[in-house]
Amino acid sequence: MDHFPDSKAKITLSDGMELNETNIHLSDLNIKVFNQAFIDKNIDWKGKLNSILYVSEEKIETKNELDETKKKCKEKKAKHDEISLKIDQKKDEKEKFLKSSAKSIKTIFQAIETTDQRFLSYNKAHFEKLIGSEYEVLSSKEVFLDKEEFNRIKNAIKPQQKSEINTITVEVNTQIYIGAEASIKEIIEASVVSKAINRLLEFPKLNEWVSQGLELHKTLDSETCEYCGSTISDERLQQLEEHFNKDYESLITRIHKATSWIDSQELPVTSLPNSDEFYEEFLASYNEKHDKLIEYHRKYKKVLEQWKSILTKKLQNPFRKIEESVSSVEDLLSNIMNTVNGINKVIGAHNLKTQNFEKHLSVNKKRLERHLVAEQMKTFNFSKFKVESDSLSKDFKEASQKLTELKIKESSLEKELLNEAIAVEEFNENIHKFLGRNDLSLYFDTKHKGYKIVRGSNT
Repeated sequence: MDHFPDSKAKITLSDGMELNETNIHLSDLNIKVFNQAFIDKNIDWKGKLNSILYVSEEKIETKNELDETKKKCKEKKAKHDEISLKIDQKKDEKEKFLKSSAKSIKTIFQAIETTDQRFLSYNKAHFEKLIGSEYEVLSSKEVFLDKEEFNRIKNAIKPQQKSEINTITVEVNTQIYIGAEASIKEIIEASVVSKAINRLLEFPKLNEWVSQGLELHKTLDSETCEYCGSTISDERLQQLEEHFNKDYESLITRIHKATSWIDSQELPVTSLPNSDEFYEEFLASYNEKHDKLIEYHRKYKKVLEQWKSILTKKLQNPFRKIEESVSSVEDLLSNIMNTVNGINKVIGAHNLKTQNFEKHLSVNKKRLERHLVAEQMKTFNFSKFKVESDSLSKDFKEASQKLTELKIKESSLEKELLNEAIAVEEFNENIHKFLGRNDLSLYFDTKHKGYKIVRGSNT
């Protein structure tokens, strides 16, 4: 009372004596009361009794810790719910992406005229499963097809199976052609040593005509000229013999043999297959090589014609060198052989598809599906979406774990405080004795886990 001089009090003892603020100092009773600050902090007369039972300072600290834990729990719950909402939004976004992408891929496969029911009924489950099982592959650059390869694969998965095609052959002895080229060079550069008749040198056609006439004269064993009927003198015959000597005859013979050999040459290439025999994905490659081979064959003929033309010029004037280069054939023949080999590779690829038709279809369908899925992922920026989604999942897991820990702690603190509480019945019995009436009682609120002060008999 010394600390609160203005306080009022009235206590009736068991012997009938009354004590108040004026005579309480005459009593030797050890009287203790709750101060007003404690009551204001712990009792809400309009609502729930928070902690009037937690008399010790330790329990008050525990109660404060419980309140702080509940506050944190509420904050964490709000954060948890916020993350959960974002995850739901991401799920909705992903669902739309999966559906629209699967529909787009299904449309492409339907346009290809495939009979594969998996692709004709392609849906988001197929799309999502591939992303889940092959995410790393679908995220690499190697999975994408360029325009040419895309069209080739698109044609490759059409279900029509074709027959095998025979390979083509060409038998060319390049060394023989190289030798022929060298011989022609030697012929046109040859020079006949003889006592030449100037007029015949001057007029090559006349020279050829006289040469043929002299040969006929010898064959017919004539004594006169078969053209004019005049007698040919021995002196004139000797002049002609010296003009057309053995070297001359040898050169002419070589020219005729070379010309005959050229006329007999033709590339022994077996007939080329028709374009419609190939699967569509091989057509572009085959047609390109087919046209190259035709062009090389044309150039090959042109070289032989040039060789023959040079020999004709030499035949018309065997006494003079022909100042003209001889076209080379070695590189041309090499190109021809390489092109034939290229065509046979295309035929081999065609035949391999026929031999393993179903497997081939399956491999190419998978390549095309991966490309289409990867394109949709790139357009959607799926890698960024995945990073954001994974981050939210991680945050959600951490928030859930922390929220669980806080709830466990809250429950533990509540149990600790409730276990220390005096039973309601015992408390009410004592307070009724103390007050001398029973119109004021405590009621335990199981929902709020606290006590309420109630007046009267209503609980």
